[in-house]
Amino acid sequence: MRFLRASVVLAALTVALAVPLAVLAGGTASRQSPPTFAFGRSGGNIIPFRVSIGTNGRVAVSGPVTVTATNGPLSLPLRNGLAKLAQAEGFFSMPTLVSCAGINPDVAGRFVTVTAGGKSRTVTARGTCKPAFEELYAVLSAAVGAGQ
Repeated sequence: MRFLRASVVLAALTVALAVPLAVLAGGTASRQSPPTFAFGRSGGNIIPFRVSIGTNGRVAVSGPVTVTATNGPLSLPLRNGLAKLAQAEGFFSMPTLVSCAGINPDVAGRFVTVTAGGKSRTVTARGTCKPAFEELYAVLSAAVGAGQ
């Protein structure tokens, strides 16, 4: 009987300590900032542009680029999906500079910056030899309806 009582007390104590820890862990995740994104073109001998998606989902542009997503913010589920795509493509472990073979040094590079889950990374690609980068860049462009 004493063993059973000790087991019950230990179980209750474990639950009493685990619940606040689980709540705190969940609370931390919910306080993280929504993901943000930027992409565009820079360097070389062509006019640069930048498209940014802020924490509130608003799209901002600079340079010679047009977007169709100007009526309102991009939804949080869409932005979370873009962050999941970046993670699935291995974006946070890509080299920060991808230089494809045979590319003229005067060619502009395209860049993507993703800030999500407490991480931030910018990857610049010169050429189209990195399929994971190409897919992320294309999906970000499509999400905002970007056209140059």
